[in-house]
Amino acid sequence: MTNLPVTAPFRLGSWTVDLASGTLTNPEGGSERMEPKVSDLLRILIEAEGHVVSRDALFERLWPGTIVGEDTLSRTVFKLRKALGDAPKSPTFVETVPKRGYRLLQAPQPLQQSVPPRRMRLAAIAASAVLIGGVAGMLIVTNRGNVAAPSAAITAAPITDIERATARYMHFTRADNEAAIELYQRVLSGPAPDPRAQAGLAGALVQRVVRWPRAIGIDADGATSIEEALRRGLVDRAAAKDVLAQASQLAEAATRRAPDYVDGWRIVGLVRSAQRDIDGAMAAYREALKRDPDNWAVQINVSELQHIEGNTEQSYATLSSAYDAMRSVSGAERDRALPWRAGIGLIIAEKDLDAGRLDAAERWYRRILRDEPFHEETTQKLAALLEQTGREEEGRTLCATHEERTGALLACATD
Repeated sequence: MTNLPVTAPFRLGSWTVDLASGTLTNPEGGSERMEPKVSDLLRILIEAEGHVVSRDALFERLWPGTIVGEDTLSRTVFKLRKALGDAPKSPTFVETVPKRGYRLLQAPQPLQQSVPPRRMRLAAIAASAVLIGGVAGMLIVTNRGNVAAPSAAITAAPITDIERATARYMHFTRADNEAAIELYQRVLSGPAPDPRAQAGLAGALVQRVVRWPRAIGIDADGATSIEEALRRGLVDRAAAKDVLAQASQLAEAATRRAPDYVDGWRIVGLVRSAQRDIDGAMAAYREALKRDPDNWAVQINVSELQHIEGNTEQSYATLSSAYDAMRSVSGAERDRALPWRAGIGLIIAEKDLDAGRLDAAERWYRRILRDEPFHEETTQKLAALLEQTGREEEGRTLCATHEERTGALLACATD
């Protein structure tokens, strides 16, 4: 087997996946064992976070130093699809991108977070901002997905180290966040500081403070968002202030070294938010939006700050604008936005529900399903709303169609 990191079991669509043992468990409780190379292939696609992985990269990682035939990879992909019950012509999990490679269409989900309670949805917007802020140091994106022209500052460090740090960070566990910090620090030990590593490390340090305060000696449970961390005073502890000061220095250095680096400005805003400098955070986000007015990730962070300040209508409008921006991007930026889009739409719908705007919430649920047919959580939410508004039969039909088409058994309110 390739030397790949082991992760905890997770959900992928209706499957429960344990890469450590190479097993897939279906909703009925039956399981099957994947071959080692098939399990490794799935792991590589997951670590790519929805981005296309080229065939050459897969050969290099799955069979390093070994010459194998072209059909060897095709057979491995076929076995993975067969294990997941996937169809190549209308894939749910593994998509073939002609002349480029393969990508995973669904993001893995923690087992305990399959369908979060409605009361947790408002907190999710701030959690999204924390995660987006942390991701900000990983990709250089300017106008609507166009990759920024490389400069000496941006290309100083090996991209492979940045990618490895990103892959570990995106698992959103304490161990992986610490691994990301170690990798970013390794990049920064080189002769020329890389702004991506500076911003990425700053974002990971903010995550350490907010989500895993015990990692810095604070005896308290972590928060799921900056808003919660501010409310509970986690960021006011002396140890937290020290770490955030370090993050601030890194993020500010990234923007000084690469002034047009949009994601660097976004990380500056994230750090300042955690330091209770809301005005400073807004100023940093404005700098980012000057360079990329339609940057959906910055808009999400701005919406969070508007929510913290009690500007609910502005927060709603900004988040809606972010969703529109996510739909309009293409290429690599589309791949980056895809795992977030449905979740942002669900947050907007929950805001409508909280305000009693049931028709508006229904329109958002249906819009999400037009963009991402058979999105599981959205289907369940819409079915519950249909039941609430006296359309139980329509809700049952919605769930039955989802289960018939996807094979996933839903915990619909109409069952």
